[in-house]
Amino acid sequence: AVIGVVILIVGGITLLVGWGLWTGRNWARWIAIIVFGLGALSNLINLSLGRFGSVISLIINGLIVYYLFTPHVKEFFKAAV
Repeated sequence: AVIGVVILIVGGITLLVGWGLWTGRNWARWIAIIVFGLGALSNLINLSLGRFGSVISLIINGLIVYYLFTPHVKEFFKAAV
């Protein structure tokens, strides 16, 4: 039961952030940057431990973080330059 409640809470937070990204909320952009940045860091650690399967995830996470910092995306989210 506890696991189900945790999954529901995480799902609700994910929906909220997804809505924030869809509607151009800057706080959602920063949450996405943090989450995908931590994912990239985790993949770097896995890569250093010899788990070479994490290369693709590292590339995807890195590209998403890069994309969220491009000028047109920052303009969409009305972020300060």
